[in-house]
Amino acid sequence: MKNLSIRYTIVITVFTILFISCNNSSYEVGSPYPDWNEGEMEIHFINTGHGESQFLILPDGTSILIDAGDHDPRLYKKLSEARPDSSRRSGEWIARYIKQQNPYKDKVDYMIVSHFHSDHMGLAEENLNLKYNKDSSYILSGITEVGQTIRFAKIIDRGYPNYDKPVPVRYKEVDNYRIFIDEKAKEYGLKQEAFEIGSNQQFHLTKKPKQYKNFTIQNLSANGAVWNGTDIIDYFGSDERNTSGWINENSMSISLLISYGKFDYLTAGDITGHVFYGDSAKVDLAAKIAEMCPNVEICKMNHHGYKDAMSEKFVRTIQAEHYINSVWDQEHFQPNVLGRIFSDSINGRTGKVYVTNIPKVIKEKYKNETWMQAVTPETGHIVVRVSEGGDQYTIYILTDEDESRKIKAIYGPFSVKPEK
Repeated sequence: MKNLSIRYTIVITVFTILFISCNNSSYEVGSPYPDWNEGEMEIHFINTGHGESQFLILPDGTSILIDAGDHDPRLYKKLSEARPDSSRRSGEWIARYIKQQNPYKDKVDYMIVSHFHSDHMGLAEENLNLKYNKDSSYILSGITEVGQTIRFAKIIDRGYPNYDKPVPVRYKEVDNYRIFIDEKAKEYGLKQEAFEIGSNQQFHLTKKPKQYKNFTIQNLSANGAVWNGTDIIDYFGSDERNTSGWINENSMSISLLISYGKFDYLTAGDITGHVFYGDSAKVDLAAKIAEMCPNVEICKMNHHGYKDAMSEKFVRTIQAEHYINSVWDQEHFQPNVLGRIFSDSINGRTGKVYVTNIPKVIKEKYKNETWMQAVTPETGHIVVRVSEGGDQYTIYILTDEDESRKIKAIYGPFSVKPEK
């Protein structure tokens, strides 16, 4: 009996060690990215190669999905390779990523649509032989495909309820998306709201709101209108010259300042463009947004760093420590933009630009450029992990060739700089 007891103890010990080792991944290169820890905030930039998508886990476990893009190589030849591969479309890959990383699996508290372009919300092209939902009432792509397995408690965009600001929205992608929302509202009570410019109460912690009082989300802009700290200035809608011709949907983008303690993160969709405003010279919308949040730690590059984005005034004002760029197009690497970001005379704080993709043709073309040395050589899913309280943050790059989420590179930890 004594020997049996010893053998039993050994077996139990071995199983305990194995259980602990399997459930406590470390933050080391080559290891799978560990589960979220309560008190920390994570910002995941999910790379599918065909659009942009961010998934945030807030300090109490509240979750936010910002965009779920899905473009198609049959429509655009410069599209990046599908990640992990082309066996599934972007929406399905995004949903699988969320279920793997989200502490509440298939339940997401907020879905935010930054603006109404397919690389941020999905396609609605009937001639691409895309799948439909079970009732054949809407096409499955981007958000609508994510929504087949992920349940959003609330969805927020720039157009609800009438989709007429600053002019009527007439996109087939939006028509498809609205059918999806109506059906999910009937199915399980999905709620919808209009984005409230200037509010810092619309997005709140849903699990333990009283425990993390140093967390806020400040709504900054939408539909060409920007909150200036006191009032909402409607730069776009106040001048009929802006609405008399072609409307730049990118200029309508939602922007948010997400703050945890001293840590600040700006995400502004594809915000671009100068607009007419009264008798003055044209107004730089991005620069107006930047005035509300100078010296951020992380800034998502506006419009994927394309040549019409990231103006000198924006870069000079925002003074970001690091930039993250969701790249799905060869044109998303622009020498003038990256040169501005790494100009000491414009921005003396910048560390690096982290990118989800670097097209081979671009890597070869610009390999000798000075600014290319500040672009991380590793690509994939990018995760910003903010420590409890918001005093430090670390940036991880994860493999996107498969679903192992193994860590490829680690940058940091970085301390939030005291000069803020």
